[in-house]
Amino acid sequence: MQQKPIDVGDACADPFELAQAMRRVDLVVTVDSAVAHLVKATGVPTLVCLPFTADYRWGVSGVRTPW
Repeated sequence: MQQKPIDVGDACADPFELAQAMRRVDLVVTVDSAVAHLVKATGVPTLVCLPFTADYRWGVSGVRTPW
């Protein structure tokens, strides 16, 4: 069964509510590093969409970062 994406951005008033909502999903895909850090702290698998040109913080090679 295919799952539909869920946008909880407008439904969450603070980071605690966002973390609670994210604990109920299988995967989070985000473009926001603050959201990625918060969700990753809950242990949920997280994908961060980065621009084609890498920022120096993310490194320039490989699929993982030291962060």
